[in-house]
Amino acid sequence: MEINRKEILEILSKINPLGVLKNAVDNIPPCFTFFKDFIFVYNENFCILHPFKFGGIECSIPANEFYEVLKKIDEDEIDIEFKKDKFEIKSKTIKANLKVLEVDLSNKISTIVKDVKEIKKWKRLPNDFSEGISLCLLSTNKRLTNSYFNCIWVNDKNMISTDNYRIGRYTFDKGIGDSFFISENIASGLIKYDMKEYYKNDAWIFFRTKNKVIFCLRVLQYDDFPEVDHLFIFDGKNIKLPDNMKKIIEVSEVLATGDSEEEKEIEIKIENGEITCKGSNETGWIEKVDEIDSKINLNIIINPSFMKKIIDKIKIGKVGKNSILFKIENFEYLIGLMADK
Repeated sequence: MEINRKEILEILSKINPLGVLKNAVDNIPPCFTFFKDFIFVYNENFCILHPFKFGGIECSIPANEFYEVLKKIDEDEIDIEFKKDKFEIKSKTIKANLKVLEVDLSNKISTIVKDVKEIKKWKRLPNDFSEGISLCLLSTNKRLTNSYFNCIWVNDKNMISTDNYRIGRYTFDKGIGDSFFISENIASGLIKYDMKEYYKNDAWIFFRTKNKVIFCLRVLQYDDFPEVDHLFIFDGKNIKLPDNMKKIIEVSEVLATGDSEEEKEIEIKIENGEITCKGSNETGWIEKVDEIDSKINLNIIINPSFMKKIIDKIKIGKVGKNSILFKIENFEYLIGLMADK
């Protein structure tokens, strides 16, 4: 069967946004699965299906090897044939055979396809759904898995996350009428796509893009998410951050703790009319000290990328006895104050 190499490479890139195909998961090797009119990546908690007509073929092939072979071919038009236990790939100058994997996902995938086809009416997602996810990701716990601390809780009109020290709350203009959890690692991949619609059944939450790419998330069950709304209501004093706050942060983030931009942390301390931003990790530490027109004393840990992001929109925080609150349009970010050292 003749196919366009660039087209299938683009599809394969789209359906591996989370690094799902790096390692075996649940004893399933990294593979692309052709099933009826779709290409799948799959594990027990997450899968992606992309429309692709390939003659109704059903088989799984090594993901990384297939992708790399296609990248090495120069011609746009290639021929792919499925013959019993092998996948034949041909262009004018290159021929390759890939062994079909002995993994049977047909029953699991057919159930998902059946569920998708039974969806009578998809529900519309808010236009700012991905924006809410990207902001709430900043207050999830990246290491504490199998817990709502590692998730974003979508609850009708709100999207909430907390690591028990920080709380992010994003409010939609209109509720979606459902409640579900999205784990941090999956949420970080979802924000790369413009999700337009969703549907939830007892087993899965389905998200669909304008181009009909479908993301399937296994429904997560946790004990009741803690009530946090009352924590955003408190008496406090406003504190205005310096106009050069972004430059102060940029100095300290050079040695910020954290493996990724989302995980990085710096310490901000305000005391006796001075603000100190400090970044430290296993290689050393760096701090920047400047003046601040405030009599308030506080000490917080914060993500520098987030701080730089909000600083253009708001330079005033509300400081209470135990926390500081930043509010930007539909998003509120509450941070617990550290005890004095």
